[in-house]
Amino acid sequence: MNGSSCILCGMTRAFVKISNFNFREALALNKGSITLYAFMLLTITFFFIYLIIKQLIQTKKINKL
Repeated sequence: MNGSSCILCGMTRAFVKISNFNFREALALNKGSITLYAFMLLTITFFFIYLIIKQLIQTKKINKL
């Protein structure tokens, strides 16, 4: 549109590079890729921890009844 690239351009290729531990190439593709990748990993990790804790709480409630 105005000659500049979008904020997420190259992000898919950068995520593939990060998954293969090529951090320099990932940064060359998109400067924010490592930050977004780390944020997504943390979010997924905390979500699974939440699910596990929720399941443990529900299991204990059922066992008490």
